[in-house]
Amino acid sequence: PRWFASHFWGEPVVDFIRCLSQHAFLRGLRREAAFWVCAYANRQHSLDSELGENLDSTSFYRAMNAAVGVLLVLDQKATSLTRIWCAFEEFEAVELSGAYKNIDMKSVEQTRMLDIVICHEGEPVVLSEGPVYHDTIDHKVTLSKASREERFPIDVVKTGLNLSLGDAEATQSSDKERILQWMEKKGGVDEANRRLRAVFAISCWRRCVMQRQVVPLGLPAVLKDDERRRS
Repeated sequence: PRWFASHFWGEPVVDFIRCLSQHAFLRGLRREAAFWVCAYANRQHSLDSELGENLDSTSFYRAMNAAVGVLLVLDQKATSLTRIWCAFEEFEAVELSGAYKNIDMKSVEQTRMLDIVICHEGEPVVLSEGPVYHDTIDHKVTLSKASREERFPIDVVKTGLNLSLGDAEATQSSDKERILQWMEKKGGVDEANRRLRAVFAISCWRRCVMQRQVVPLGLPAVLKDDERRRS
């Protein structure tokens, strides 16, 4: 797969398709580019065989490591931020993110990217890690990126600024237990929380400057907490 789609299965299918289509358009993906989607990639009637005992051997983990990035699909309640398997996927996305590796922008696709998309008022809005292909067309990269991201609903951003992966819910309590244990071995849930909160802080920074909301929303503190970020 080119991209791994992380979602909670509860959004309308048509909104899900709109989100993936808009992301593919902005990223300049070719028609043959594939998204990995759990519902269609895994055999749902024999899911235990896909999950296994070791998270490193699950189909989710293998697909994420084969892709160039993770696309996190949110609904208006940001439900994906509260589900444990989505938390696992988000954790792995920031673990492999280029923002925490000593690389230049030319080699960013050698790491993994994390983009976030939501269907807001019937139209998909994408928060991207760095500029996308569409931003470079008119050579006003920074302005183009900021302008298209301004429509991302601020209430969802606020949820992202306060997310806690450790509080995520699971259908099977055993899934949550082993995922949290896995996270601790890989650096800890708190570290992942800091990284993901920073993603939302950076995405809304320009808008909040214009609206004088940088300090009220605590954006400087969020970024200060993310001590390992390089870009």
